[in-house]
Order: sequence, then C-alpha cells, then structure tokens
Amino acid sequence: MRVGNKMASLLLLAILVVLIIFVAWRNYTPNTFLLGWDSLHPEFNFLEAFKRVFFGVWREEQGVGVVAVHSHMADFPRIILLWLSSFVFSVSFLRYSYIFLCLILGPLGVYFFLNYVFRREKEGLVTNPAAFLGALAYLLNLCTLQHFFLPFEMFTTQYAFLPWLFLFALKFLREKGKKNLLIFSLLTILSTAQAYAATLFYAYFGALIIFALSYRFKRGLVLILVTLLLNLYWLLPNTYSIIRESQVVANSKINQLFSPEAEIRSMDFSDISNVLIHKSFLFDWRVFDFQNNEFTDLMGVWKGYLSRKYVIYTLYTVSSLSILGLIWGLVKRDKVVLFLFLVSLYSLFFLVGGSYINNNLFKEALRMPFTKFSIIFLFTMSFFLGYLFFGLFKRAWLGVILTLVVGGGLIFSVWPMFQGKLVSSVVKTDVPAAYFELFKWFKDRPGRVANLPLNTLWGWDYHNWEYEGSGFLTYGLSNPLLVRDFDRWSQFNETFYNEISFALYSKDSQAFERTLRKYQVKYLLLDESIINAGGTVLNMSNNIKEVQKFGFLTIYETNFDIGDKYLSTPQSYIPVKADLTYSQIDPIYQKYGDYIGDENGVGYPFVNFDLRSPVSITSNLSDLIFENRKANSKVTLPIKDKIVENFSEDRGFKEAHNCDLKKLGRVEKEEKTYRAFDGGVACDFFDYPSLKYDQAYILRIKGENKKGRGLKIYLQNWETGRMDLEELLPAGKFDNYFVVLPKLSNKKGYTLNLETRSFGRIASENRIESIEIYPFDFKFLTSLVQNSEKEVVINDNLKVEGVKKVGTAIYKIQTSGNGLLVLGQGYEKGWITYPRLKHVKVNSWANGWIVPLSIEYPVSSIYIIFWPQLLEWFGFIVLVCVLTGLKDRVY
Repeated sequence: MRVGNKMASLLLLAILVVLIIFVAWRNYTPNTFLLGWDSLHPEFNFLEAFKRVFFGVWREEQGVGVVAVHSHMADFPRIILLWLSSFVFSVSFLRYSYIFLCLILGPLGVYFFLNYVFRREKEGLVTNPAAFLGALAYLLNLCTLQHFFLPFEMFTTQYAFLPWLFLFALKFLREKGKKNLLIFSLLTILSTAQAYAATLFYAYFGALIIFALSYRFKRGLVLILVTLLLNLYWLLPNTYSIIRESQVVANSKINQLFSPEAEIRSMDFSDISNVLIHKSFLFDWRVFDFQNNEFTDLMGVWKGYLSRKYVIYTLYTVSSLSILGLIWGLVKRDKVVLFLFLVSLYSLFFLVGGSYINNNLFKEALRMPFTKFSIIFLFTMSFFLGYLFFGLFKRAWLGVILTLVVGGGLIFSVWPMFQGKLVSSVVKTDVPAAYFELFKWFKDRPGRVANLPLNTLWGWDYHNWEYEGSGFLTYGLSNPLLVRDFDRWSQFNETFYNEISFALYSKDSQAFERTLRKYQVKYLLLDESIINAGGTVLNMSNNIKEVQKFGFLTIYETNFDIGDKYLSTPQSYIPVKADLTYSQIDPIYQKYGDYIGDENGVGYPFVNFDLRSPVSITSNLSDLIFENRKANSKVTLPIKDKIVENFSEDRGFKEAHNCDLKKLGRVEKEEKTYRAFDGGVACDFFDYPSLKYDQAYILRIKGENKKGRGLKIYLQNWETGRMDLEELLPAGKFDNYFVVLPKLSNKKGYTLNLETRSFGRIASENRIESIEIYPFDFKFLTSLVQNSEKEVVINDNLKVEGVKKVGTAIYKIQTSGNGLLVLGQGYEKGWITYPRLKHVKVNSWANGWIVPLSIEYPVSSIYIIFWPQLLEWFGFIVLVCVLTGLKDRVY
C-alpha cells in the first residue's frame, strides 16, 4: 500500500509540475524583460543592490535621501538567489525565472500541507487526489491570476512560501522537533521578500499568530518569537519608519489624490460575491494601448471570458465546494480546519470591510485590502476544498473520477491561463539598449540626477517603446535619482518637483537654476521616449551643458555639484523663521541664498501657500484673510475685481456630460449638482480667458460631497496645456481656498475642470454652491517680515579638510574654523553627530549642524551617523545568532 501511495503521489506531483511548467512556457515571451507596472530589478546592478541592502535604512538613491518606507533590506534572500541564477540565465530571464519558481512552489506547498494533514488521519490512495485538487485549486483561480498578471515580487513570494510556512508551523505545533523549527526558520528567511511592503508581512504574521496560538499556545509562542527575531533586521527600521514617516506618506500629494480612489475601487469589489471568486479592482483598471493610442481595459480578455455564464457558474461552484469542505471539517471537529477557519475569517474581515477602516495609519496601509489578504484567504479556501474531497474519496476509482471532473472544471474556469494570459503583455517588453549605455556611462560619475520631463506630478510613466510603470532607472544607476515615484516617501522630494516644475513651466530660467543649486543636482536626464511629455525645451546656459546623448536619452551636466559625499559649507547663511516645504517657490532662497530654520530668526509668515503649510485663507464680504497661527500672524487684504461664477447656460456643458473614455455608466446634471453612476464620470468646465499668468489669484470653491468620491478639480493653463492645480476636495461640506501663483508670462487664460467620478457600483454626487476667484498682491504678502532687526547674514568660516564616508550612514569629517556644516540629505532627526552639535534644517530640506570654533585643536573630527541604520545591523546579528543556536541544537 505504501509503495502504491508513493507512486500515486509522485505521479500526481509530476502532473502538477508539468501543468505549471506548461502554463509558464505559454506565458514566457523570449527576448523580453518582465518589466513594467511596479517591479524590482536588482539584476541591473547587483553590486549596488547588495550595498543598498546592507545600508538599507537610509535610501540615498531616492532623490534627496529618505528613510526606508519600504523594507528594501527584506529582499536580500531573493537578490542572492537572482545573483546566483545570473551565472546560468540571461539578465532578461532572471525575473521570469523567479516569478515562475514562485508559481511552482506555491501549489507544491499546498499539496504537501494537505497530504500531511490527511495522512495523520488515515493512510490510503485517497489522500493524494484530495491533496492534488487542493493544490490545483490554489493554482487555477482568479486570485493567482491577479497576482501574476502584473507580478510584483512581494506578492508572488507570499504565494510561494505561505503554504510551506504553515506546513512546518503545523509540524512543529504537532510534533515539536528542533528540525521542524529550523526548517520553519529557513523558510521564514527565504520568504522575507514578502515584507518589501511591510503590510503584507503583517497580514501574514496576524494569520500565523491566530493559527499557532490557537492550535498550541506555548509552541505557538515559540514560532511567533522566532519569526520576530529572524525579521528584526527589517522590522526595527520599519517600526522607526512608521513612527517617523507615516504622516509624510499620507500627506504626499500623490497619495492624497490616489488613496481615496484606491479605497473606493476596493469597496466596489468588497461584496461577498466578488470575494468568494477572488475578483478584485484589477478587473476595473485600464492601461494604455500603445498600438491604438488609447486607454483600454487591463483585464479585457478575462472580462470577456468571465462574461460566459458557465465560467462564472464554475467559479462559484468551486467556492461552494470549499465552503462545504469547511462545514464538513467543522462537523468533524478537525482542529486544523477549525483554526484555518479562524484565519479565513480574519482575512475575510479585511477583504470585505478593510476599506471602511477610518484610522488614518491603517487607512493608508489598507487602502487595497485585496493585495494584503487575498493569498491568505485563497490558501484557506484551497485547503477546505481539498478537505471536502478527502472526506468524499472512499474508493480509489471514485477519487480518480472526481479528480478528473473537478480538475477539468478548474482548468476550464481559467482556460486563458493556458493560452498565455496569466502574465499580461503589458509587463513583457524589450528594454532599449540606450538605457544600458546610460547605466555604463554613469558608473564612475557620481552626483544627484534629476529626471526630465516634469510634465506630471504622478510617478507613472508611459514610454513609446511600450512601457508603462513606476520606473526602473534607479536599479541600474548608483546615483541618487529625483523621480516622481520617490515623492511619496519624502516631502523634500515632492518640494523639489513643485519648485523645479513651476520654474520650468513659468519659463523662469533663473529660478530653474536656483532650484538645481539648492538641491545640489549634478545631472539632468531628459527621456524623450515619454509620451505626451509637453513642457518647455531646456535652454543651455553657462551652468548647464549637454554632455552625452544615447538615442532619446540626453544627459546635461550642471555646475552645482558638491561631490559624492554631499557635504559642504556655504559662504554665508541667514537664520529664518519659515519653512518652504511643499511650496512651489522659495522667495527666501531667491533673496538670501542659503538659510537655516531658526525660531529666533527673521520671520516670513506668508511665503508658503500650500494647503499643508501653516497658512490658512478665509474671506468675508470685503476682505481676504491670511493667517499663520504658528507664526501668530494675520493679514487682511481688500477684495478687488472678484470674479463670481454665475453657472449660466452658456457656461460649460449645457447638459450632463459623461467624460468616461468608453462612455460607461450614466451621469446627471441638475443645476449645480453632479451625479455619476456605474463607472460614469460627470464633468464640466468653466473658461476664464481674462485671468493673467503674471497675477496671483485665490480660487475658492464651496459645496458638498454627498456620497462617493469627492469633487476633483483641474486648473488648466492655456499656454502650456498643463494642470497648474490638481486637487481632490474632501468628503462632506467643503469651502476650500487654493492659491494660483504668478508666472513670468504676459499671456492669460485658464480653464477650471470639474470631475465627479463613480467607481462601479459606488456612485458619486457633488453639489457646488459657489466658485469665486480673487486677485491678490502676492509680492506684497511674501515680503512681510517679522523681527526684521534679526535679519543678520552670517559669514561661514568653516572649512572641510577631509571626509571619509562609510555606506550611506556614517561620515567622518575633518574641519577647521567654525560655522555651518551641511549634509545634502533630506532633513531627518535620525542624523546625529559626535560630539553633539546643534542640528538645523538648511534651505527647508537638508541637514545642517552649527560647528563651534575648536579651542584645543586647529582641526576637529566630527562623526555623523544615521543611527537607525544600527537597528538593521543589530537585527542581522540576532538573525545569525538564532540560526546558529537552532543549527547547533539540531546537529
């Protein structure tokens, strides 16, 4: 019997592996990279990837430098695997190989997990087909499809290792055994790539806690403790990041605009009918069709296939079988079924209701619950299906028949997978050789690089060589790179974009160069393959010159470099009570040059009008009121030449207009109320041809969001075609004031576009009460000063005699004299010095320290350390100690 069982098991395993390899083969396109959407590419520069893992807490490569919001160091095991694979496979195939390996490992893990559970209850040929069907259910479903359609390593890693982790967790809980614990530990390390976005790991960790502590509390505690200790090297830095940076991430403009939409998209698919068949927001997403120059449905082929009623019936039948298996297991009081049921309830709670959580921290982290909890839910449902057939298979022949029938149904339910539709063609592309030439050129040329064009605030690019995604250049370059995708993690990266793009589109060459100098930008990289880039042609000057060109890539070099160690001393500086974070202009830097933040310095209360600044704007019948409560300052300006929108019939669209590209859904317009249903987009516009670009304005919009997503506004500049404002108004009643800054142009004309967008079954309704536009004296307001007697320019007598830099976190500086020492990395309190010096913010973004005159020695040694980096290294030491201890106990 045992020989027969083993042969049956090997046969079914072989069938399973062959099936997966066939799917992988059908989804592989030779001579292409698996590149696009969100993707990780350490294979473009392995040496740099390893450096960034070991010095993983301060991300110097991300613009002006940021605390690691993503747990990049958790990708270490996967990078090692890819590096070893690079000796066998081509660079273009490396990412394919890892993704397809995950596709194989996941179902195999489910097979062995089910077999282990079943064999504890009874031996026999019936256990193998039941385990096979469970593994097949884990492979052939819409959840697997969506995680591999646009593969992102953290999700595919969890898909691969989750069943194996639960298998050896269960083995340890049942049998104890130091070897089981060691294997669980090794799997935990190999699976840490799932923690790249830490929320995904926390979702898994919650499931492990529920299962382990419920099954056997004391042994469960051991598993929990070991898991924590092995993950400390990224958990500790991530905890620091959450404490210090969570509000920065939530406040970023990209997330303020995108997160509410992401939540609503998730809500649209959070009903139980979609959750049971693992269907999510990707079925409502659109991508750019480069061939037809239009946006089209991402899952178009799959939406067409699922429109066949028999396919949907099959998917719901599979879910029903899983539920029957759950009921069967609960009736039998099976412990594994019971505790996996708790895990499934845990994941189901977030899948159905996660988007409704109101806590700001959790709201941002769980804006798309499907991505965090769907694989856990899939694992439990696959187990329950296998368990049902384990109970039904009384005879081997019955097992064979039911395996063929159910297996055939599973294959039928996702048949396009076998036609090459598991991995989207959107992420299969050939990378132009120009980028690899670019990587080589920059190899020995350090310095901060700013990416052009600056046509949009969104960190999402469309290239005419059929690439769409968040970018990949940072993986091939060692240089810090200022791109929009990094704006989400740092307010200073976003501020750079605000300043540089405003200067460029205002055709203010002096402000453009000042911004490059302020942020210590050495190179400009213009990528002309980006579609619909727009913008102004870059003018050459004595400070900017073209130095290299690779096809559509042009490199410009500036005179604003301070070396690869980013340490400098200004000639002079002034203490100022002001902060220009998020501002589109910096009048203080324009007037003085370098400055430091100082509560006792000269005050400029009205220089920053971003909505996230301390300045608030209100009005009454006769005055505009500007108030900076932080600076205890208030100014009123008389209202002159106010423009009031009358909403007459000749303004905007006369009737309800649906701006959805495919005219889906329906829209309504009733006086000043806009409604959208079933994916429709109610839009309207109001032209203001008399508004001058060299004049500053306040745009006031008052109204109410009654349901769905709030009102979105775009203020389009007629001259550049660019959106000078893009804002999402809040839920409920609103009365918002937006500042439109003056530009160096004598032309005029703006269009205000309004958008009320619905998402599937989530309708939207917005009512506008009034739109008013007020001109105001921007120059006068920004010139107002507090404590003008403190307007003292300080000459800097400090000189840097030598610098030694270790990674991205440690500096040893030899200095002479006294004055201001500037570290050109994003300001963060985690940067400390020895001896302790006064830490200041320089130019509203960089770190600085006031160095006193050394009495004892003409040359002083100063150490600068980013101390949270020590958390990662401490975690690595703990990991090695835990593994060594477990290994010694086993052997």
